[in-house]
Amino acid sequence: MEIKNRFLKNPKDSFFIWGPKGTGKSTWIRNIKNAIYIDLMDYKTFDEHVINPGLLIKIVENNPHYNTFIVDNIEEVPAILDSVHLLIERHQGNQFILTVSNLDKLRRSQANFMAGRALLNHLHPFMASEIASDFRLEISLISGLLPQVVLSRNPIKELKSLTNIHIEYLNHIHKGIDNTKDCTRILKKIHQSNGETIRRKSNQAIPTQFEEMLHTLDGLMLIHFIYPLRRRGDRHLARKYQFYFSDIGFANTLKDNLYEKISSFEKDTTLKTLILQHLQAWKSYSKDWKIKIYFWENKGKMKIDFIVTSDDLFHAIEVKNTNRIHSKHLRGLKEFKKDYPTAKLILLYIGTERVEIDGIPCVPVKEFLLNLVPNEWAI
Repeated sequence: MEIKNRFLKNPKDSFFIWGPKGTGKSTWIRNIKNAIYIDLMDYKTFDEHVINPGLLIKIVENNPHYNTFIVDNIEEVPAILDSVHLLIERHQGNQFILTVSNLDKLRRSQANFMAGRALLNHLHPFMASEIASDFRLEISLISGLLPQVVLSRNPIKELKSLTNIHIEYLNHIHKGIDNTKDCTRILKKIHQSNGETIRRKSNQAIPTQFEEMLHTLDGLMLIHFIYPLRRRGDRHLARKYQFYFSDIGFANTLKDNLYEKISSFEKDTTLKTLILQHLQAWKSYSKDWKIKIYFWENKGKMKIDFIVTSDDLFHAIEVKNTNRIHSKHLRGLKEFKKDYPTAKLILLYIGTERVEIDGIPCVPVKEFLLNLVPNEWAI
């Protein structure tokens, strides 16, 4: 497969790259020329920096002809961040690039996040428009779009290997859960809740095992949280949220349902997960930092999957896993329009033809995803 350049750009200032394992962070930074590269997954390098976290200062000061210094997997030795902080203050002409695959580990270490002195960038699974003609919707809905998986000769084996790494970490962190079977049971419950509206309990001072696991998955960057679009006084929405997995391949492997027959409901959720992971990547790579993604529901339980807003955007997106559109599929969008008359409505479906019904554009999912590129809207 011929891969175009990733949409993530080098800002030239010091920055973090956050992204789950398999998104291609190491490949991306290896393409930066004239840089000193420190890989903390290398055992020898890891040992050297654990023993002496200030070693990076010596490396920088002994290499005055280099301006760019890259530390891959900084969460393996979080103490290095103190040195990075000092070096950014001392050598303002230098650039420090720090990759993070496990934000949860970094949080638990109480690491120095340097108070904004390094920018934050995310690297996501492939967007369809990054692989263009090689994008296959049906395959993406099964094995996802992690570059490490997409480019593998054995993608399913690669995906299962990555999933096992995450599960081992979850089992290690959540030792309070009685045994591995209980940990697996909670993960399956989380899988079943993918894309569902969840309500926090107001009197719950101690997080449940479910919520603790969600927090860890968030730290592994394996889920995205979204919250309801609210007007003042919408108390019924105050404690609600949804989450979706950041790559549908991981979600499928978690349930072990690759190539397995799944229900219509699961197919709907799978499609929505793929679309949200694209919207989140598009949001990260675009220059408009005001972009927000919500869901919507009213007291009558009418729902809209995704609301995309910014100063110049207000789009309501409904997703249907069908190749034929009926008027009943448009009810939620029409109801939303009553409350928000300025919103632009879009229905995404798995058909092949763009049509318009009652003034609402109904767009094939594949077309929408292939046209979605940073700083441009696909419709």
